[in-house]
Amino acid sequence: MENKNIITTILAIGLILISLFLVYQAKETTASVLTVNGNYKTQIAPDQSKITFSMITLADTASEASSKNSEILTTIITKLKEAGLTDKDIETLNYDVHKKTEWENQKMVNKGYEAVNTIKLTIKDLTKVGIYLDILTKNGINQINSVRFDLSNDAREKAYQDALAKAGENAKSRAEGLAKGLGTHVKKIKSISLTQPMTPIYYNMAYSELKAETTATTLIQPKSVDLDVMVTVVFEI
Repeated sequence: MENKNIITTILAIGLILISLFLVYQAKETTASVLTVNGNYKTQIAPDQSKITFSMITLADTASEASSKNSEILTTIITKLKEAGLTDKDIETLNYDVHKKTEWENQKMVNKGYEAVNTIKLTIKDLTKVGIYLDILTKNGINQINSVRFDLSNDAREKAYQDALAKAGENAKSRAEGLAKGLGTHVKKIKSISLTQPMTPIYYNMAYSELKAETTATTLIQPKSVDLDVMVTVVFEI
C-alpha cells in the first residue's frame, strides 16, 4: 500500500511538471515580438589604389610582338620600382599573343601578330598615384584600363565591424523608442540578420585623357568610399 502511494505521488509530480512546461512553452510561443531595422551610413577615406593597364604591341611575327612587348614593360617596371613599388605590388592579370586581322575590302586582312600584357598595380601611397600614371603613359603604355580607389582588407574589416556596432545601436534605440510609445518595453533579442552593401569607388580613364606630353604630374584626387550597413533585429516585448 505504501509503495502504491509513492508511485501515485511521483506520477502526480510528473504531471505537474509537464503542465508547467507546456504552459511555459505556450507563453514562449505566443510572446509578442518587434522587428526593427537599424542602419549606419558613413564615408571612409580609401587607403589604396589599383591601376590596371595593358601593353599592346604589333609586329610581323608572334616572337617579335612578344619581344617588343617585354622590352617596353621591362623598362616601365624598372621605373615603377624606382618610384617605390615592389614585386608584390605588380601583378600580371593576363598575357596573350594572337594573330591580328581586320576586315578590309570585303575580306579579312592579316595585320601581323598582337601581344597584349595586362598588369595590375596596387598602390598604398595615394600621393604617388599620379606619378605612377605618368610613368606608364610617358614610357609607352597605350591602354589604361582603370584607376580604382578602395579599402584594403584590414581597413575594410575594421570599418565594417565599427559600422555593424553602430547599426546595432540604432536598431536597439529604435526598438526601445517604439516599445515605449506602445506602453511596453524590450525584453530580449530573438534573432539578428544583416546585409553589407559596400562598394568601392572606381575611376576609369581613357588613354586619350592621359597625355604623354604633359609635363605636370597627373592630378588624381580620390573620393571617399561609401559604407552602408543594415541589420534586422527581432526583439521580444
